[in-house]
Amino acid sequence: MMIESKTPRIGEAAPDFSSPTTEGELRLSAWTEKKWVVLLGYPAAFTPVSVSEFKELADRADKFKERNAKIIAVSPDTVYSLLAWKRDLKERFGVEVNFPLVSDTRLKIANQYGMMHPGASQHTPVRATYILDPKRTVRYCTFYPLANGRSIAEILRVLQAIQVSDDEQVPTPAEWRPGKDLLKTPPRSFKDLDFKAAKEGEDFYYQMKKGGDE
Repeated sequence: MMIESKTPRIGEAAPDFSSPTTEGELRLSAWTEKKWVVLLGYPAAFTPVSVSEFKELADRADKFKERNAKIIAVSPDTVYSLLAWKRDLKERFGVEVNFPLVSDTRLKIANQYGMMHPGASQHTPVRATYILDPKRTVRYCTFYPLANGRSIAEILRVLQAIQVSDDEQVPTPAEWRPGKDLLKTPPRSFKDLDFKAAKEGEDFYYQMKKGGDE
């Protein structure tokens, strides 16, 4: 009988788990080391879409590291299959996998994280992505269809945006990139209204401020 799959929502604690990986037995809460975490769920090793995603991850590995973020990937494969795929990725595609590949053969983690979507597949998790902050709180989650690779660049962009919002205590606009202008926090009372500061194309509830974090 399949365990009910429940997606942890933004603002909730990410479920802890312990599982065998390509780097040995791992417990998420100990492994995070109070860093940011990008947790990726994918359907299987030795599949073309997953290869394309891992190639993009390898290309941006240093960027995630700069953001104090660790990557971890979960699939239903056995550890032996994951070890073989890790070697194949390096030998055939030049892809260095420098993060744990988690074996979730019983789909326990997939169900804890809401990766099982019966309408897409009864036995295979969809492509799921979660960003966890250093307190292991879910800050972002999204799902991609089995046949479509996710945008690793967008995952990195969202991580940067969340961190900037935390640091600056302001929102980020659509399509924000590091170095671009940020939004001012909307006024919370009448005395906080600042009509004079509004430039052309702005209003009291929509004003920009100089960005940073190049």
